[in-house]
Amino acid sequence: MSKTTPFYLRTLSALHAGSGKDNGLVDLPIQRELVTGYPKIEASSLKGALRSRVEQLGADATQIHLAFGYDDQSMYEDTNTDFSGEGSANAYARYFAGALTFTDARMLLFPVRSMWGVFAQATCPYVLKRLAEDLERAGQGSGLMSALDGMALKERQCLLPNSCPLQKGGKVILEEYLFKDEDGGQGQAIANALKTATGLDTTRLIILPDDAFGDFTQLFTERMTRNKIGDNGVVADGALFTEEYLPAEAVLYSLLMAEAPRQPKGEKNLALPDDFKTEDHVSDFITEDCWGGDDTQKVLQIGGNTTIGKGIVELTFKTTNP
Repeated sequence: MSKTTPFYLRTLSALHAGSGKDNGLVDLPIQRELVTGYPKIEASSLKGALRSRVEQLGADATQIHLAFGYDDQSMYEDTNTDFSGEGSANAYARYFAGALTFTDARMLLFPVRSMWGVFAQATCPYVLKRLAEDLERAGQGSGLMSALDGMALKERQCLLPNSCPLQKGGKVILEEYLFKDEDGGQGQAIANALKTATGLDTTRLIILPDDAFGDFTQLFTERMTRNKIGDNGVVADGALFTEEYLPAEAVLYSLLMAEAPRQPKGEKNLALPDDFKTEDHVSDFITEDCWGGDDTQKVLQIGGNTTIGKGIVELTFKTTNP
């Protein structure tokens, strides 16, 4: 049996989780869903970045291997903290598959420049309904699906919470596009339900038609042109390239599924540490213990260009029902 915990990623700086191939417009594009085209972060990228951060925090070596899976490239590969009585912890841990499963991080709120209120965090009915379904699978339905019932947006309509700083006279201008707020109160109900379900700040929330949201996620990511400098200190020939970034203040979400460490088949019954036997132990390890406590700010780096401050992300784990 697994324990599922939703968690949210807010980009504190522009993030490049690369797809590894040229798309014809950008040399180094970001990862995107094939069908919707929305930006995403692959589960493998997310898991690797989180494991690296947990190792940097100095968490218990054996628990890292049992939670994430044995990795002979880990900084803890040669650690000897025996708990089985039969050799090193690493030799023991290599028998176990990882007890954590991650889903791809999906787009939830996409930042867009606004005429008023500086910027909006945009989403759409499809994205919100998908989130509500995922939360229900995690046992945290929270009434978000009910708040979305009957929602229908026409072209250039939008939904806003009350007293939203993005609008004047019921009008919102995002980039060069005009939208009208004509919801009659549903925007506030959805904002309340979303905040209750996720714990996120919904002050700048705007719900756009599905097509408009998709256009913003395709057209208004950050694109940076860079040069490679040669040994002589000048730009190398043919070294001009473009990179795509997910902007700062974007919010994505993922599901974390924790299981009890899986006893390997065909092996004798191997003893586990008393504090690392159940799915609750594994879940608590990654959501709280390795960070030094529940109230500690959880920050890590995902994607490329680490040394120039890209990809800094704040994590928020939603461990309880609203």
